[in-house]
This record gives sequence, C-alpha cells and structure tokens, in this order.
Amino acid sequence: MVWRRLDDVPEAPLPWLLAVARNVVGTEWRGAARRERLWLKAQSWHVERCEPGEPEIVDGRVSGALAVLKERDREALTLVAWDGLTPAQAAAAFGEPAARFRQRLHRAGRRLRAELTAELGREEAAAPGHDHAPTGGPA
Repeated sequence: MVWRRLDDVPEAPLPWLLAVARNVVGTEWRGAARRERLWLKAQSWHVERCEPGEPEIVDGRVSGALAVLKERDREALTLVAWDGLTPAQAAAAFGEPAARFRQRLHRAGRRLRAELTAELGREEAAAPGHDHAPTGGPA
C-alpha cells in the first residue's frame, strides 16, 4: 500500500493512487473468491462419501442417473441438493454469475429427471412377468 512506497509516489499522485487502490481491491476480491471456493469444496467432502439414506439412493437410481450426467451438471445439482447451498453460493463455487448458474441448474435438473424417467422405464421393461394389461376388472 501507499505508505510502504512513499518514495515511489509520482509528482501527479492521483492516477498512481487510483491504480494502487484498484490493485488492492482486485487482490482482495480474488482472495475472497478463492477462500469461498475453498470453503465450499471443504464443505462438499460428504458428497463423495455419501451415506445412502433415502430409498432412491439406496437402490442406486439417483446415483446411476447422476453418473450419466456431465460432471458440471452433476456438481451443480449436488452442491444445491445435497450440500444445501443456495444457487448464489453454488455460483460462487463455480466462479460464474448467479443467473448463469441458475440456468445451468435448471437444465441439469431437466436432464436428471429425463434420465430418471428413462431408467425407471428400463427397469419396468426388464421386470420379469411384467405386462401392460389392465387389472382390476371382473374375473
């Protein structure tokens, strides 16, 4: 900062001072973003070590559908759904604007739903003795 470099201050100090201030603010913003990403990464350790608790996770449907998605889609969904981050916090972890992240999250959710629907359809088709005949009528 300025007091450390008083000998370097030029005759017209205002442009030089503004450049120093811009650099200090930029360094602080980058450092804050880096600390936020590190904190979010530290908080997401349990995604990789997830203890299955819900039936969808136990039988592998959700994890199977997630495995098919692109890594960025998978990460967006798990940061919000499993880690409990807000979209704004997850956007900071991604290093992108919140509006763009919300769009990514929406599209990733659509892809996950489509994959889950397809996976359920494949399971039903593969079930032994499964027919599509109506039931419940008089015998």
